[in-house]
Amino acid sequence: MSIKPLKETTFLEAVAAAIQHEKDYFEFYMDTYEKLPPGRTRELFEKLAEEVDDHIKFITEIYEDAEGAELPNLKQLTAIHKFHQTTIQKLMNKVERTITGSGSRDAHEALELAIREAENSVAFYEKLTTKFSDPNIKLLFTKLMEYSQNYQSLLEAELNALDQTHSGRGAFFWDEQAEEVAKAVDQPVKGTKSVKSVGQKKGAAKKASKKAAPKKPSAKKKSAPAAKKKTVAKKASPKKKAAAKKKR
Repeated sequence: MSIKPLKETTFLEAVAAAIQHEKDYFEFYMDTYEKLPPGRTRELFEKLAEEVDDHIKFITEIYEDAEGAELPNLKQLTAIHKFHQTTIQKLMNKVERTITGSGSRDAHEALELAIREAENSVAFYEKLTTKFSDPNIKLLFTKLMEYSQNYQSLLEAELNALDQTHSGRGAFFWDEQAEEVAKAVDQPVKGTKSVKSVGQKKGAAKKASKKAAPKKPSAKKKSAPAAKKKTVAKKASPKKKAAAKKKR
């Protein structure tokens, strides 16, 4: 069977290749999830695997909106169209060579592997958008590129967090709130006190307490008059003795 040029790829062939690519991603993420020890990285791979189903649904919707009909059963059509032998599918297989085989049991290694795959996919899909004039195929690969960019961002954030944790500097989680927390620390919202201003006020409070310390001796000075009363009492004792002698 002769391989036809990439530009002659049909919309159905592109959709079939895209769905197969997402399924391969799912297998890679789930395989890695099952091998990693419990923790944040393991949960991330589970989350990415769950997102694949939404991606496949969106790809299906793109086809149905464009064709005005339901997406046919690709497994049944494979015998006729031989999707696994199309030019687009073979190119995708080359892109996926990074994730072929079993997943890693090491979190750091698994993240690096997934990041390389995401980078390759982004570059691949970006090139594909320039190879076709069909707007539906362009839309399909543009969306897949965005999915891969999202994967890459999440994976890189988790790798960075993992490195920071190992270095003892702490880390943010990979969830959606991480970016908001980081911005809140770097750029305080109006009406709130920044970390620096709080630190300055604390420093000023410490200086004020140090300046207030010399007031303690004044308390000792106030207690001094009590000692004078005692001396007066001692001076009164000779008068009492003189009065006693007169009575005798």
